[in-house]
Formats: sequence, structure tokens, C-alpha cells
Amino acid sequence: MTKALRRRHDPAAPDDGAAAVEFALLFPVFIVLAMGTMAAGTAYSKQINVTQAAREASRYGATYDMTEPTLGGIDGWLAAVDSAAVESAGDANSPIGGFDYRCVAYVTTDSSGDVDTSKSRYSENGGAATNGACPGGTQDAAIPDTDYVQVALARKTSFFVIFANPTLQLDGLSFTPYEAKAPETL
Repeated sequence: MTKALRRRHDPAAPDDGAAAVEFALLFPVFIVLAMGTMAAGTAYSKQINVTQAAREASRYGATYDMTEPTLGGIDGWLAAVDSAAVESAGDANSPIGGFDYRCVAYVTTDSSGDVDTSKSRYSENGGAATNGACPGGTQDAAIPDTDYVQVALARKTSFFVIFANPTLQLDGLSFTPYEAKAPETL
């Protein structure tokens, strides 16, 4: 029997490099899948961080009494809630935590559920307080005649996969009904 015929019928005959060729073809696909999975996991972790930080700061503000004499009224309350958002989200340069934009607000709704801008105040990125709710397409809290704490955080992050590098916008928004004692006037 010739060598060629024996190889075709003998299951114990060597493959002569077939496994190496298969490995060389499948290894790049495996690497792209592995890198994509790691990048997606990191982006998801960052999204969870932004969302959870907004919730924590909103809950903190909902239970923080803005009539406390040492606080200094609504502007002091906004600064305290903003500080809680920064602490909860982490440093802006953190690889997992952080933010690019933040807004905290004390929001009062009227009888139709719209924001009453004369009684609502917000502060963006730690700046001066302004009347109204956080800008930028955030929806109003829909329950009429209610006071809310609104916290919005945003972060841009790169989603790195071998041949693509898109930038994702991660947003966290939280509305929590205000439970502590509110001031009579802002």
C-alpha cells in the first residue's frame, strides 16, 4: 500500500501541520472577541458607576434638611449634594469612576406636573445656582405638586476594540422625592 493511500485510511497518521494552520486562522478572531468582551465589560462597569452615583447623591439630597442653620439655605444644600455626587462618582480622571458633567437640582412641580421654575434651583458642575431644573433634555418628574431632588451625571468614554474606537456617552439620571423639611422660600 502506498504512503498516500495509507494516510487517507489510517486515523493514526500525522496531520502534518493542519492544527497549526487552524490555530493561525482562528487566533485573530478569538483575540477580537476577547478584546471586545473586555471593552464591553469595562464600559458596562462605567455605566453602572455613573447610574449608581446619581442615585446615591439623589437619595442623600432627599434626606438632607436644607433648613439646617449651618447649611445656608438652598445654595448650601446644592453645594452639599453636589459634593456627595462628586464623592460618589469618583475622580473625573478615574479609569472606572468619574464624570464629565454633573447637575444637581431641587425641583418643585406644579399641579400639572411641570417644573415650577420660580421654586426650583439647580447647579451645574459646581457653579452658581440658577432657577429651574437641570437642563439638557432631562425629563420632568411627572407627579404633580411634589418636590424632587434631581441628579444628572454624564461621562464620555472610549470603547476600544482592535479596529474601532467609538466614543460612548454614559448618562445617569435620578429623581428622588424630597423627604426632609424644605424651606418656605428659595
